[in-house]
Amino acid sequence: MRKTIVALASGAVLIAMSMATSVSAQGTLKVVLPSNVNTLDPAKTKIGEEYIINFLVYSGLTELDISGKAKPDLAESWTSSEDQKT
Repeated sequence: MRKTIVALASGAVLIAMSMATSVSAQGTLKVVLPSNVNTLDPAKTKIGEEYIINFLVYSGLTELDISGKAKPDLAESWTSSEDQKT
């Protein structure tokens, strides 16, 4: 049974690698999803495929690292006021 699982996983990896093509930075990213996307509104997403699209399309100014601290995403840097309100 274990040999069968390993063989199937290896085959899947080989197929995925053979289908992969290099994309230049100026190219077009095409994403294939197994179903239709109903909305691009991040507040209304309901299915996994919509979450994938939202993850690829929308970025924030910052994101959280593993320790929960803000790190730059789209923002290159930021400053805070003395009272830490803005």
